[in-house]
Amino acid sequence: MKLGILRLPILAAAAAFLFAAAAHAADPTGGWQWTTKRGDREIKSTLTLSWKDGQLTGSLKSRKNETAIAAGTFKDGVVAFTVTREMRDQTMTFTYSGKLDGDTIKGTVVMPGWDGGDPVTRDWIATRIKADAVPPPPAAGN
Repeated sequence: MKLGILRLPILAAAAAFLFAAAAHAADPTGGWQWTTKRGDREIKSTLTLSWKDGQLTGSLKSRKNETAIAAGTFKDGVVAFTVTREMRDQTMTFTYSGKLDGDTIKGTVVMPGWDGGDPVTRDWIATRIKADAVPPPPAAGN
């Protein structure tokens, strides 16, 4: 009987730990990276997301440009947002959507066609940047 009484707090603590771990795994907050091939070039993209109080915000950096995301949502494990950029004298809005699965977001991006052409849909797979992969800030005075 005494052993049974001890199991209850242990099971409750284990359940709380698993619930907290699952909640963190379902949080898109953090840095994400992926590489896109364009011909013989590879373009590295870095997405920074923050999920707080029901709002998804962040920015997307690709090449030398960093742009704030807009219309960010996170519902039922799906991350969605748009990015609007000026390219070759055209304003273009890219629509991203992807399913969060642990340390991966896998989805599609819809890009407008050039000069009013048909939109193009491409796959994208981002992986979470691990916290220990981010270099620490420089020490004060350096």
